[in-house]
Amino acid sequence: MILIQCALYSEAKPLIEKFRLSKNMKENYFEVFEGDNIKLIVSGYGKINAAASAVYFITKNNLECEAFVNIGIAGSLKRKIREAVLINKIEDNDTGRSFYPDILIKHSFDEGTLETFSKIVIKDMVEDLCDMEGSAFFEALSKFLPPHKLQVIKIVSDNLDGKRLNHDFVYDVIKDNIEKIEDFIVKLYNANKREKFLDDKDETILQGISQNLNLTEFQKNELIKQYISFKIRGEDINILEPFLQIKVKTKNEGKKYYNEIIRTLSK
Repeated sequence: MILIQCALYSEAKPLIEKFRLSKNMKENYFEVFEGDNIKLIVSGYGKINAAASAVYFITKNNLECEAFVNIGIAGSLKRKIREAVLINKIEDNDTGRSFYPDILIKHSFDEGTLETFSKIVIKDMVEDLCDMEGSAFFEALSKFLPPHKLQVIKIVSDNLDGKRLNHDFVYDVIKDNIEKIEDFIVKLYNANKREKFLDDKDETILQGISQNLNLTEFQKNELIKQYISFKIRGEDINILEPFLQIKVKTKNEGKKYYNEIIRTLSK
């Protein structure tokens, strides 16, 4: 199951139409739309609504969730109107905290940085893109899902000129990118669905390398992440078997082989 969050119904409508989602009339707190392997929630403006709806949605669907995607409009000074951007860094303007979605699948988007504000944005405050929900969405869900299962797609709707956007225009800028969004969501679903089927051989390789190289918890997690990405791309995992024969005596030796493995997996 892919979960999607949009702040506005006009952002959600092209997705509802594309994926043939039906409104769940039993939902009282937020508008929720459901279909085959996709559920969408309309949060409303702002960080509080984004965080509250995200936590509400994930707690109801945690066991089924393959990934959670925030999709909506954003302002930008340097990008073209209607350009779709996959976010690889999120900055919260209020707290100064930064968050980093892990992008493991191939895609057709440009990548960029999103800054989330809870106040009116002045032009010279924005480096790339800005919105009012992204950091709250990511921070709230990071307690439930790993960063490769949290993705943010923003479509440029304005160049921070203060003009009011009507619903039809917002609908159009999302719909203009609907095929690209669909392609990404399908790949994201398939990739994370496959992640659940790491077989005994995968576990043996990961566990053997971790033990033989005396990896730290951080290194173990990075190894697993790169290994999953490697498998998703359809590469031959047998390339790692020689590393199962290596047993290190020092931390520096372990780090050396760990770095070699990461380079091999990320090529």
